[in-house]
Amino acid sequence: MIPVVRADGTPRERGLAVGRGLAEQIGRSVSFYERYFAAREVDGAGIATLSAPFLAAAGRTVPDLVEVLRGMAEGADVAFDWLVAANVFEELDPLVSPDAAAKERCTSFVSIGEDRALLGHTEQWMAGDLGCVGVVVDVPGNGEVAVVSPVVASWLPAVGANAAGGAVSVMSLSAADDGEGVPRVLVSRHCLSARDRDDAVRRATLEPRSGGYAYLWAWAADDPLVLETTARSHAVVGSAGHANHYVDPGLASVASAPSASSMSRFERICALVETGPPREAGAAMALLADHGSEPNTICRHPDPADGEEADCVVFGMVVDLAARELWVADGAPCEGKVERFSIDELLREVGS
Repeated sequence: MIPVVRADGTPRERGLAVGRGLAEQIGRSVSFYERYFAAREVDGAGIATLSAPFLAAAGRTVPDLVEVLRGMAEGADVAFDWLVAANVFEELDPLVSPDAAAKERCTSFVSIGEDRALLGHTEQWMAGDLGCVGVVVDVPGNGEVAVVSPVVASWLPAVGANAAGGAVSVMSLSAADDGEGVPRVLVSRHCLSARDRDDAVRRATLEPRSGGYAYLWAWAADDPLVLETTARSHAVVGSAGHANHYVDPGLASVASAPSASSMSRFERICALVETGPPREAGAAMALLADHGSEPNTICRHPDPADGEEADCVVFGMVVDLAARELWVADGAPCEGKVERFSIDELLREVGS
């Protein structure tokens, strides 16, 4: 079963709860990042130096999230610098592997109708984090909206549902203006607590940020929002799905050309949603299990030859806002290891 951790209180107390509740998974995940960077001749001191400007920007802008990370590291008994590295990976990886091709990460869709409000997301990452999945119920207090989020254990929540009736997925993007600023994962956690569309845009475009994401929002009582950001710009686009390239022409002009994988997954998910929009969570999860765009499939499985750095889906997520349910696949969605959670029950049980 996927472990569920409930956290409330101060930022440090919330981090301690997550760290203790997911200690085994966090330990395995952090060890993977240590091996990943060691293979590129970067040790703990080097990681601390590389992470410093990103951590400083976060400390000035979202200090509560930095304190959550400190609590997580303490609760899980892992080195803080390596936990930071897991959350700043998308910023650090280009610095240590400048000539490597960008990694492909995530495919999502939103499907809204009179009887449905569904959001689907594949967390496409590396095989080293397979089996390190949990669900975090985070209640910040101080006027911040509570969230329910499937996570890779060493990361802050980035995707999922919130108590304001919204659900969001994020896809990795890169552009020419990437640089020092608040790391993407921390921006996405900040955004996950948005109260409405305007608040989502405001949070996703906080400054300074290190780079961009595509955010797909679904709302129980509002139109969906597809927002693309770079480090300095943003645009709202019209699309049923998203992958890892900019759809907005202006933002695309400051980014690399779309990869074959991103284009294939983007075209496939949009076609599936437009021709047969899912009306319930099981049908939405089936879209995430799709293998119809070989070799660049939505449901990506690791190539054993690539070891723990193999590209794969580490979890799938469907949020059914009409039913107030969160469905999570631990690993590839096609394998059927799917658990269903009541969002309202999870939120009620915090602190119990």
